[in-house]
Amino acid sequence: MSNDPCSPNPCNEGICSSNNFITATCDCSGTGMKGNTCNKNDPCSPNPCNGGICTSHNNVTATCDCTGTGMQGEVCELINPCFGATCMNGGTCNDLGNGTFYCNCTGNYEGDKCETYNPCLLEPCVNGQCYIINNIATCNCTGTGYGGTACEQDIEGPVLTCPLSYSTNTQTGKATRTIEEFNVTVEDNSGEELDITSDFPVNATFGIGSTLVTYNAIDSSTNQGMCTVIVTIYDQEPPDINCPSNIFMQSAVGVPRLFVTWDQVNATDNSQIPPTITSKYKSNDSFPVGITEVNYNATDGSGNLGSCSFTVSIEAYRTFLIEMGFNKIDGMPYDFTEALLNSTSSEYIDIVFKLCDSVSNISSLCRVNSFTNGSVIVHFELSFSQGTNYTDDTLKSAINSSKTSEVFFLLYIDVTDLNKPGLACPDDKSQLLNDSCFVDPMFEVSGTDHVGNLLSATCTPMIFNSTGNYTITCLVTDMADNFASCIFFYTLSDEIAPNITCPSDVEFCNDKGSDYTNATWDAAIATDNCCSDISINANYTNGVPFSIGVYTVGYEATDCNEVTGYCQFTVAIKDCEPPVLECPSNQNVTGDSDCMAAAMWAVPTITDNSGDSFSAKCDYMSGSTFSELNSTVTCNATDDNANTGYCTFNIFIIDSTSPNVTCPDDITVDNGVGANTAEVTWESAVATDNCCGDNINVSYNATNVSHFYIGVTKIATTAVDCYGNQNECVFLINVEDKETPVLECPPNQNLTADSICMATATWIPPNVTDNSRNTFIPVCDYVNGSTFSYNTIVTCNATDDYDNTGNCTFTVTVIDKMAPNITCPDDIEICTYPLVDATNVTWERANATDNCCREINVTANYTSGDSLSRGVYTIGYAATDCNANVGYCQFTVNVKDCEPPDLECPPNQMVIGDQNCMANVTWTAPNVTDNLGESISPVCDYVDGSTFYDVSTVVTCNATDSYDNTGNCTFAVNIYDNADPVVNCPADIEVCAQTGSIVAPVTWEPINATDNCCGNVNITSNYTSGDQFEIGVHVVTYTATDCSENSAHCSFTIVVFDCEAPVLNCSQVVEFDADDNCTSDVTWNEVTATDNYDSNVTVFCSLTEGIFPLNNYTVTCSATDISRNTGNCSFSFYIFDVTAPNIVCPDNVTIDTNAGANTAVVTWTSAIVSDNCCEDEIIVSYNATNGTNFKIGVTEVSFTAVDCYGNQDECVFIIDVEDNESPILQCPPDQNVTADSNCMATATWAVPNVTDNSGDIFSSVCDYFNGGIFSQLNSTVTCNATDDYDNTGYCTFNILIVDDTAPDLTCPVDIEVCTDPENDSVNANWQRANVTDNCCSEVNITYNYTSGDTLSLGVYTVGYAATDCNGNSDYCQFTVDVKGTKND
Repeated sequence: MSNDPCSPNPCNEGICSSNNFITATCDCSGTGMKGNTCNKNDPCSPNPCNGGICTSHNNVTATCDCTGTGMQGEVCELINPCFGATCMNGGTCNDLGNGTFYCNCTGNYEGDKCETYNPCLLEPCVNGQCYIINNIATCNCTGTGYGGTACEQDIEGPVLTCPLSYSTNTQTGKATRTIEEFNVTVEDNSGEELDITSDFPVNATFGIGSTLVTYNAIDSSTNQGMCTVIVTIYDQEPPDINCPSNIFMQSAVGVPRLFVTWDQVNATDNSQIPPTITSKYKSNDSFPVGITEVNYNATDGSGNLGSCSFTVSIEAYRTFLIEMGFNKIDGMPYDFTEALLNSTSSEYIDIVFKLCDSVSNISSLCRVNSFTNGSVIVHFELSFSQGTNYTDDTLKSAINSSKTSEVFFLLYIDVTDLNKPGLACPDDKSQLLNDSCFVDPMFEVSGTDHVGNLLSATCTPMIFNSTGNYTITCLVTDMADNFASCIFFYTLSDEIAPNITCPSDVEFCNDKGSDYTNATWDAAIATDNCCSDISINANYTNGVPFSIGVYTVGYEATDCNEVTGYCQFTVAIKDCEPPVLECPSNQNVTGDSDCMAAAMWAVPTITDNSGDSFSAKCDYMSGSTFSELNSTVTCNATDDNANTGYCTFNIFIIDSTSPNVTCPDDITVDNGVGANTAEVTWESAVATDNCCGDNINVSYNATNVSHFYIGVTKIATTAVDCYGNQNECVFLINVEDKETPVLECPPNQNLTADSICMATATWIPPNVTDNSRNTFIPVCDYVNGSTFSYNTIVTCNATDDYDNTGNCTFTVTVIDKMAPNITCPDDIEICTYPLVDATNVTWERANATDNCCREINVTANYTSGDSLSRGVYTIGYAATDCNANVGYCQFTVNVKDCEPPDLECPPNQMVIGDQNCMANVTWTAPNVTDNLGESISPVCDYVDGSTFYDVSTVVTCNATDSYDNTGNCTFAVNIYDNADPVVNCPADIEVCAQTGSIVAPVTWEPINATDNCCGNVNITSNYTSGDQFEIGVHVVTYTATDCSENSAHCSFTIVVFDCEAPVLNCSQVVEFDADDNCTSDVTWNEVTATDNYDSNVTVFCSLTEGIFPLNNYTVTCSATDISRNTGNCSFSFYIFDVTAPNIVCPDNVTIDTNAGANTAVVTWTSAIVSDNCCEDEIIVSYNATNGTNFKIGVTEVSFTAVDCYGNQDECVFIIDVEDNESPILQCPPDQNVTADSNCMATATWAVPNVTDNSGDIFSSVCDYFNGGIFSQLNSTVTCNATDDYDNTGYCTFNILIVDDTAPDLTCPVDIEVCTDPENDSVNANWQRANVTDNCCSEVNITYNYTSGDTLSLGVYTVGYAATDCNGNSDYCQFTVDVKGTKND
């Protein structure tokens, strides 16, 4: 028995293998067992891991390692999608569990397999937007408020929101206004809470005018933001002005005006700036008799007006000049004549007293001007207070009934009215000029005389035809030639705009091949009521290129008075260029047995300036069969602007064989007697044809056996075969004319000779008749309108077209009827010889000429050189020519006295002026002599005995003789002044020295001086008002000197005191923080004092430096100078807790508005607050209410906490209420507008109504211009409106162009046609009616007759009707009159 280790089998169910029959090895595969003898359980057999590695655990369980298998799961039963997947660039694969995987990329890689490099992937830009340039990340920081390579640097300043402006009025009586803090907010992109600073503090005081207040804020990146508020303080408070009381004065006798003075008018203003004071009058002005209102106005720098007024009343005395003659005085104890010689004698004064006393019951005012010695004539004035009415007659009666007639033995009384009339001009007026730059004055001025009679004033100028300020001067004169005048100002202005006329609307076609053209138009014409120089401007330039479209050209005209008028018109640039068609060339086709043929052609080519492509339409199709010998094929194409282009070509059917025709011989005959025709007959022509046999139509152009006119007539015989081939022959008929024309000349003419003895003759041309019935112009041997000087025979003739000549004659006779032309010398004035009343007068002899005669007889009634006495003489001349025609002339000779009278005036006079610098002056009347011995009374410009108030007056006297020769002489009246002027100084003045100075400027009212004679008194002083005076006593002296070197003096004292206390430098505020013991060690700057007058002053204070507890302290200091003026000052120091509470605000809130509203209800959580010292003793507040409505926009809600020591802090959070609602637009309804002649229309509409939840008002914008021109039949207008938050709403409406314009249809004019002889009908031809339409390119035309119709004798009405594409119709008609031809 062999030794076999495998027998029996030690491997249980495994396979045993013997090794050299020594040992045995077991293969346990497939048994589920393992071990040396397959005696142990093996969970990995068979391998459950589907190709994975199986690992046994305690021979009980197994786990699978699926690495490298592409599988996963407990037994590697699932496919692993990450197996073989490549996640690039360091990415890791993640199984998503559904058979798919995801690569988790690192760094800046992305993509399914992390294959793409994206440098922007990790968002390197902190605030901006990342862009990849050359595979490098680049940050765009635009609009972020940040800069730097990663937009990490804050470069945007804070945004401050200020009110745009603030305005108010000054406080009453002040030049300023105190204003509380403005609501200024700040936002920053950093979100930081920023402090706002300003150049003006809270409750700042602002002066009159505009002040720019600037607010600033700086963020932690030192970016600065600012906003400004324009604060305007208006001064609307008028100045305070005070006028003096009303002034009453009385005028002296004979003085029409008085100089009136008053105290200076002063005014104050709240602005502290002296206002400007104006008045029409000033102190010391001259005022007329009556009541004058003096108005003063005070205007401050803001234009506020204050005013006051007072009246100047000057009561005039009514004054009459009385002249009385008397021969003695009752009870006079002295010689009357001697008493009148000395005006200073007691007797003279007694007479004056008696004279004035005698009329004392009439007037208490009596002034005797002069006596005329010897003749016992007295002149004196009676004066009556205002309101007493006396006329010349009633005054004369009153004197006669007074004591005058009892004291004086009166011879006569003359009364002269010396009272000037009253006259008051109206206030200054203004008026507008009319369309003619003219205005009728709208004022009437009248005055009154002293008894109340109404007098009409004459004013100049009274014609106005331009703008400007006119000074109107008015004058009134009473019955006694007393006059008064006044002036006022009349302002005329022009507010009428120029009348500007634009040209009519114009249309132009585009330049060929282009979309534009140069548009030109007539310039606008402007006229104006006042101005010839008018400035005209337009919004478009004449002559420049315009593209296709419609343009509104506006003109404005501005006249020289800055008034503007407007007009406008439209420029329409149309595309008028039709497409260009190129048709195939004409075709010749041979007819078939039926004389017909088919034709083929290429489609026409089309080009258009628009560049678009179009198809052509032809009225025949290619390949059609033609039966007409000549057919025209018309093709057309229409572009998008309704421009139609055409081309044509012809199709000809050719039959080349013509008939053969033979004419009769030529014929020559004479015309019938007195006729222009002859009757002619001929043999018929013979015609044959190769194709048509006897079917040949033979015709003549005239009728056989009929009358023919003089001349050669070609008779054409035409033969036409049945195919239209024709032939013809011609023979001649010659009718000869042998008769001459007959002339009838005009009658003989008698003509009147002109200035050169000639005459022009005109006549009716001779009448010419001829048997030929032709019209001939006769030719005469003198031209019609020739000039004749003698008897002349005129011969005329006429020749017909056949050289037959006739003639006639008439006579022209010239007759002289013109008188000679005689010229006298000019009228003569000559003076008599001295002391003689006659003189010898010479002149040039009259000159005579004649048109026809050389010899002329001249006669006269006086001879040059005759001696003539004073008077006027008429010298007459007569001239007679050779034909007895007589001419006349005359002139005058005036012999005059030319010597003036001789006057001898009294000598110059010197008199002493009274207290009013006035004096009464008498003189002897000048002596007058004249060469003619006439007695002439002199007249002087002052009455003898007048009162003079000028220092020197020249009196002029003159005398005029009966020939208006005037002589004159003069003498002077001088008034002597020996009275001193009156000067008054003010009271003594005490003032304080100016602050910080030892001097004071001192002012006083202007020093005035008055004088009896001099209006201008020279005033001098040792000081001037406004001078600087040092502390102490000063005497001011004034001296007044009048124009006669009389002088007076006055003086006053000025005392300047030191009123100023020392000034201490307490201007310091000291602040200290409390230490742990709630105390602080306090120090301050030394307090010193300065004084304007005392250089050594000592300061004393209430506290000294040291340790102080928490509190507020005031330190008071004082110093006294040598003038015992004491100055004080104080300053404070504070010890306080400076630690603010700590606050945490809620988060920002963003919310939409409530539907249809501009607000939203907002709530937030409460802020959290704590403090290091005051525990719960903290006051908190918000600037808004939680749970209330907030308006659209960003609102900053601030939370403030204040501790028990007043330290406060705040935080801010944002409430952003966003508006996302669009505006609602309500468009107008659709409109139907009527098309114009270009199928266009102008449409206007109401502006769409826009509403928005924000409550703001917005304007809508439409894609068509309101009032624009529409060319499309249906245009949709779209309008939109966008609110302030970029929400946009829309609406639309339609503009429909309605065409109700009929086509424009034009018929040809009426026509007449004649039938051929022997026929009663004819084929009538005319041009087809022409039609155009504003909108339609296709218009249907119908008619009742066709051109070429055969019409019999009679009148036919041919009617055309045209209907456009919109159903509008037009009609026209004309007549065709068919007339017969008569055979003679």
